[in-house]
Amino acid sequence: MGVAAYILVRGNEAAIVDLGTAGSETAIEEALKAAGAGWKSVRHIVLTHMHDDHVGGLPEIAPQVGATIYAGAGDVGAIESPRALKPLNDGDEVFGMRIIGTPGHTFGHISVFEPATGVLVAGDALRTIGGLDGSDPRFTANEKLAKATVRKLAAMDIRAILPGHGEPLTAGAARALKELAERLPA
Repeated sequence: MGVAAYILVRGNEAAIVDLGTAGSETAIEEALKAAGAGWKSVRHIVLTHMHDDHVGGLPEIAPQVGATIYAGAGDVGAIESPRALKPLNDGDEVFGMRIIGTPGHTFGHISVFEPATGVLVAGDALRTIGGLDGSDPRFTANEKLAKATVRKLAAMDIRAILPGHGEPLTAGAARALKELAERLPA
């Protein structure tokens, strides 16, 4: 199952959320070029969590960019990086995007929210394989926190969900998220 990396380009600067597995460098570079950018325009890299399928491209990509590299404060110590990582907490801002603490999948898991558009880059807090669902229980550090994260996100004005696994949910995202939260056992 593939994992997604997301690129946001504003003017001549870019931010990347998650770097995929080792070997993702070429695909990310091609996506940057398709968006009219390149490695030199990358100023921010946000890692949603410490799992290898989201940070595996870091050793290949970090040396090519002058970017600040961020991760959730609770996961920073578990990520091997060729450069220092800047810790992020709930409510912080990066490149005009709000950081949302979304623990459960990992204790330091974060998601990235673009308030102007209502787009949430959810990492592994949400997935869309077979419909919208929360963190995969097989890889979740704390189920109780993961369920609380879904409820927290359902209370936000989210209009599109870009998950780490599965297809983006761009229609009916708020409704689907509220329905998911209502189905969760207490």
